[in-house]
Amino acid sequence: KDVEYVIDNISITVVGEYKDPTAVTPGDGTDPEFIEDFNDYEDASSKKGSSFGTPTFALTDEGVDGSKALVVGGRVESYFGYSFDVAKFIGNTISVKADVKPVGTEDAVDLKASIKLSAEGKEDAYQQIGIIQATSDTFTSIDGTYEIPADLSGATVYFEAPKDVEYVIDNISITVVGEYKDPNGGSEGGYVDTSGYPV
Repeated sequence: KDVEYVIDNISITVVGEYKDPTAVTPGDGTDPEFIEDFNDYEDASSKKGSSFGTPTFALTDEGVDGSKALVVGGRVESYFGYSFDVAKFIGNTISVKADVKPVGTEDAVDLKASIKLSAEGKEDAYQQIGIIQATSDTFTSIDGTYEIPADLSGATVYFEAPKDVEYVIDNISITVVGEYKDPNGGSEGGYVDTSGYPV
C-alpha cells in the first residue's frame, strides 16, 4: 500500500572518533608496516611472509633470548629466502630490520636484506638494503633503509644467504620512514605519519 510520510530534523552522525575509510591506518588490514616475531605461532604456516624461490620453513625455539623464530632451509640458491610483498610501500622510504644467524657454519657468512623491483616493460632489478657478517653462535641485526622508486608495479623484500646455508630469522620489522604516501594516490587525508610506529 502506498503511504506518504513527512520527515524532519534528520541527523546522521558518527559515534566516537571518525575513521576515514580512504585512509591507511593501523589495524585496518592495510597497515604500512610488517612486524613479526613468531612467538604466537603454532607452526610456520601462520607466518606473515612468503617464499622467495622454494625454501622450506619451520619454527624453532632457538630465537633471540629463547623465543620462537623461523628457520629457512632447503636453500639450493643464494636468493632462496623469506620475503614480503612491499608493493604498498612503493614511493616510500622503508626501514628494514631483522635478527638473523646462519645454521651450522664454522666461519662468518654474509646475510642480506635485498629488494626485487618490478616495472612494466622492464626487466626486474635487484638492490641490497643491508648486509652483515654473522656466525652461527649468535644473532646479528640487519638494519638498512631503502627509497623505493614511485614508478614501479611491484616490489619484494627478501632475506638471503650463501647457497646451501640455512638461517634463522627473528624480530622482523619493515616500516615507513617519515610520512606514508599511498602508491595508489588515495584521497586528501589518506596519509598517515608512521614515524612513531614500533620497530
